[in-house]
Amino acid sequence: MISGGVDPTFTEEMGAELAAKFTLGQHLHLAEAGHLLIAEYPDLVNKAIAEFIDKTL
Repeated sequence: MISGGVDPTFTEEMGAELAAKFTLGQHLHLAEAGHLLIAEYPDLVNKAIAEFIDKTL
């Protein structure tokens, strides 16, 4: 899960709680991001996804 600190609809706490429900769940919180994380921080989001896939394959 990835959450943004300026996202009014999906909070850091919600991201952490949702990630905890999955065996391989992880939570990345981007304090300056809003709801459109992939558009605002594409490099960080893509890097996090790639690292997650590399670890789980």
